[in-house]
Amino acid sequence: MIIDDHFTSIDPNARVIVCEENHMKYVAYNTKGAVVYKFKIDGEVIANSAQKKCDYLVENETAKDAYFVELKGADISTAFKQLLETLCLFATETKGYSIHSRVVCSKVVTHNLYGTEYRSLKKKCRDVQFKTRKFEEEI
Repeated sequence: MIIDDHFTSIDPNARVIVCEENHMKYVAYNTKGAVVYKFKIDGEVIANSAQKKCDYLVENETAKDAYFVELKGADISTAFKQLLETLCLFATETKGYSIHSRVVCSKVVTHNLYGTEYRSLKKKCRDVQFKTRKFEEEI
């Protein structure tokens, strides 16, 4: 487990994990009945408001997969920075896990997809995906 389980907000055998904020939604489907955890990073696990961090971590403990999720308005560059900072903060704890970065935003400005922030995040985490408004996947 990446983070102490007293921070988790779902049943470890949950079939659907939902992260939602400001009309942005990330939905993970636990179709294989894995042991899963959802952590609210921003404000609960990391209370320091000055620290850049993503919104959620969804962990599939059975498969050793960690999904770092940022729910953002239109500023996707800031979302990439927040994900990168969070990955750096949890680098030790995520050893042995496959890392996935997810951004759900209101819109995507194309030139931000090839900026420094995106390239830096891509170096740290090869699986960076983003969608507008709602992101759904099986974990």
